[in-house]
Amino acid sequence: MLDELKKPLEEIGKLIISAGKIPWVLPSLGFVIILFVACLGFETLRRIRKGAEFHLFWFYKIIPNQMVENQKDAFDKLNQNALQKSQILKIINNINIEITRMISCEPNEFENNKRSLYNLVLYSVGNILTKSRENSHRVAVFINNGDGFLRISEGFGYSTDGQRNLRLDINNSAAGKVYRTGEPYISGDITSEGNSFRIHPNASKTYFSLMCVPIKCGNMVLGILSLDGSEKDSFNKDDLDYLTYFANTLSSLLFIENMKSEEVNEDEEQQGEPA
Repeated sequence: MLDELKKPLEEIGKLIISAGKIPWVLPSLGFVIILFVACLGFETLRRIRKGAEFHLFWFYKIIPNQMVENQKDAFDKLNQNALQKSQILKIINNINIEITRMISCEPNEFENNKRSLYNLVLYSVGNILTKSRENSHRVAVFINNGDGFLRISEGFGYSTDGQRNLRLDINNSAAGKVYRTGEPYISGDITSEGNSFRIHPNASKTYFSLMCVPIKCGNMVLGILSLDGSEKDSFNKDDLDYLTYFANTLSSLLFIENMKSEEVNEDEEQQGEPA
């Protein structure tokens, strides 16, 4: 086989050498190569603009702009998640420092510091866990009112009347279910069939998304930390975890608050007793 190809290859080689001696052949060959490269470049740009991958010479892959943008978006999202986690850790650390400092406070000072700390926590929860500035959020700490209903102890984003008068049935509401079972609740559409949520008859706004997590001391549920959103699917599993971290931090504050309240009640009872 090689012997049969040897002669034709020798003839082709002689032809190329002879052609190289002709003045116009080499410039023409260069022009053809340049034209080929230009056409290849044009075809590459055309395919990239259409959003398709392009393989140059079967080994070099060119990724179009859209794919680059997608990768950039994924990287930006990763950075945002890292920033969100960093913010949460800083806030929780500051909360723990303040709670430790408040243990030895006098009742009046404790009440003032408690309100400021709750405002910080509730504002931070709504601000950090939001994904859209158009999405309205309300955050609240619900506690047992002693009559089968939960009431708002501290809230952010509620009207004055709503915060004062809102009551949630412990046996017939999402927050009530969390209070009874100690298990968190999350829904991207509270109006869908099968949800534990019941629309309050006096509600002035419509909210679709809801998360409720227990504020616990051991196995005892002290209250509920609730966050809702005006848009559907406002939250994901990570958000539920973050809300739980805040609830775990608030458990110390709520426990101290209950202890302080009991101490005040005992003092009042002792003062009311006859000498």
